[in-house]
Amino acid sequence: MIQDHVRVETASELDVPAVSDLIAQARAWLTSRGIDQWQDEVPMSLLESDAADGRLFVVRDGDRTVATVTLSDSDTAI
Repeated sequence: MIQDHVRVETASELDVPAVSDLIAQARAWLTSRGIDQWQDEVPMSLLESDAADGRLFVVRDGDRTVATVTLSDSDTAI
């Protein structure tokens, strides 16, 4: 029987370092391919605020955080 181990959860402030690391890995991957996109760093304070407000989500595969998404009705950085 195949079991589904991937789940989406609301992130807590404890997830912020893992989310920040995922974003850094994505930036590095893009850079390594000569893609100049999403190279601005995301401030930890913004990730912490998104987590506290319930807008930050993580995707877990077992115990590993493998993806993240932030839901917002506007760009709070502008």
